[in-house]
Amino acid sequence: MTAVPESEARHMIGLQLHSYRTSPSFRVIRTGEAICLNQLTKENVDDVHFCDKEKAKIIRMEIGQSNNRRFASYLVLSVTNASTKIIGVLGVYTLRASNTLPGFADHELDFYQGVATRLSQAYCLISACRLFARTVQSGTVDILSLSRLSF
Repeated sequence: MTAVPESEARHMIGLQLHSYRTSPSFRVIRTGEAICLNQLTKENVDDVHFCDKEKAKIIRMEIGQSNNRRFASYLVLSVTNASTKIIGVLGVYTLRASNTLPGFADHELDFYQGVATRLSQAYCLISACRLFARTVQSGTVDILSLSRLSF
């Protein structure tokens, strides 16, 4: 699932992510722990996946040429299903003016954690509705499938 500005949506269609060792998104998928890079630097910006390749070039070039390390921040949170299996990630990056401090304030971290939790709950609700619809259509109850649901 992806939430992006309309201008970036075209970059998401047909996108396939491939795991590589240093990607923060895949580290979150492997460990389940949130990752917050308060400063994207020359050393870690290549680990961040940007869907818009043109924007990625610009961001990487500006960070590479900048002596100011206060440029951007990146946050990755897990999105889970009812059995706490990770089904995706919520990735948020910020681009800041050079005169502002990078990073996320505590209330921003709380907000995005809440968004990830709500996405997880929405996924569970949609899964339950689909299971219910299949049950109604088939006329049989799949007890094994029902036992996997927990709210």
